[in-house]
Amino acid sequence: MKIANVIVLWAAAWIGFPAPAVVPAALPDPNIDKELAGYWTFDETTGMVAHDISSNGNHGDLMGGFSFDNNSAADRFDNPTGALTFNGSTDWVNILHSASLDCYPQVTMAAWIKVPPNGFEKEYATIIGKDLAIELNSNYRGWTLMVPTNLSVMAWCANSTWITYVGNITGTPGSVTQDVWHLVAATHDGTGITLYFDGVQDGDKVPMNELESTADAPLVFGKGPDEFSDRHWAGAIDEITIWNGALTAAEMFYLYQTQAPPPPLPTCRDLAGYWSTDLNQDCNIDLADFAILITNWLKCNDPEDPLCW
Repeated sequence: MKIANVIVLWAAAWIGFPAPAVVPAALPDPNIDKELAGYWTFDETTGMVAHDISSNGNHGDLMGGFSFDNNSAADRFDNPTGALTFNGSTDWVNILHSASLDCYPQVTMAAWIKVPPNGFEKEYATIIGKDLAIELNSNYRGWTLMVPTNLSVMAWCANSTWITYVGNITGTPGSVTQDVWHLVAATHDGTGITLYFDGVQDGDKVPMNELESTADAPLVFGKGPDEFSDRHWAGAIDEITIWNGALTAAEMFYLYQTQAPPPPLPTCRDLAGYWSTDLNQDCNIDLADFAILITNWLKCNDPEDPLCW
């Protein structure tokens, strides 16, 4: 950019012309066509039922005595009652099995979550689980999405031919930063398990043969199977989505880009690309800024050098 162009832009801002618009990068649009098993937004403000807003009607009962009246929380868009908080000891959601929730040989689990500032006390805090763990010794089948105490994304899947916990995969430790909304997800595509964190694959795919039916097992949010001791989730969940199929990496990235909250609006001390005119960052555009521009220009030996702008 030439110095003359900078002066013109500075003058335009001084007079009050709008700054050039920021054009967002094109996003992949793979047209997610996997079969939707359920979609829970937790937007309710009263009662003890988490409604599945897909056409499947897989509504969940809030268990342990908590309710939307007392446990609604601000969501990732800062709406005051768009998420649901779990206390880490007694709160969970129970959804009865239905044919639409019998996700096999593939599945995708995704959830917007926020870990509390003080972290977890549970080794394997469970967000989503559909397990026939009661048959643990002979015929354990299921799929689960968790965040362990090392603040990574974790998924366990099993079928009747694999020993307990086979197919487990753990993402990058510490990636789930506290008190920040994140999209965590896991897919099983019939050949293995893949984790995703904020729309990007987290770690390598772990091979595993295809899933089997979990008929008769309830779908649970906020705790693991009783046979696996206490795995209650502590923190907030904004929404949960489950597909009867495995989303691709492009679809997962698209999901994050279309669901993530927008970045905060820039303040007067934020640079606006090459069009920043508040050169001394005092939150005013005045002759002092123009003086800085002229001084740098006069000192510069190469007007095309960006350092001269």
